[in-house]
Amino acid sequence: MLISLKDVAGTELLVGSDLGQVVYGRLYKLLSGIKPCEPVKISFADVAFIDATFIRESVSNLIKIMSPARSICIVHVKDRDQEDNLQYVANTEVPMTAWLDNGRCRIFGELLSNGLQAMLEQIGFNGALTTPAAASRTAVSISNASSTLKRLYDMGYIGRTGSKGETGGIEYTYHAVGYDVQTGLGVSP
Repeated sequence: MLISLKDVAGTELLVGSDLGQVVYGRLYKLLSGIKPCEPVKISFADVAFIDATFIRESVSNLIKIMSPARSICIVHVKDRDQEDNLQYVANTEVPMTAWLDNGRCRIFGELLSNGLQAMLEQIGFNGALTTPAAASRTAVSISNASSTLKRLYDMGYIGRTGSKGETGGIEYTYHAVGYDVQTGLGVSP
């Protein structure tokens, strides 16, 4: 589901806590009516200006309440100002995944340890990885990769899907929020 933040707000100038709270209420009501398994893309398309206070009151609060049960990402991030505002909010609130207009995935959030950051960068670069593939790409043991990926998932930085493994247990594929594991594609408009 693609949601235009401009359309939900009714304006291209997204500023302040009052408007942010109104938009949060509208988004929450809209998302409460759809299945949790359907990924949600909140679009910054055609937004002339968006400030950090608005992001905190609307998008960040929505992600905080609905994640990790619901996969929510931000799309159509067009400039450095929008990226800076997302980073500012994510440092103190909740991690957020954004797909930039150049097709690149960027995960915003607090500074992480070197091991967590290295794993997160591999997920962002590759889109999705199984635990053995992540271990290979970061030169750590499968056990270490498994615990690192689970921690990133629990912290809200990445998503995961499970399938029946060869040994009968669940095998997880960890992915950037908004990445389609079935098609191998990042967010499309």
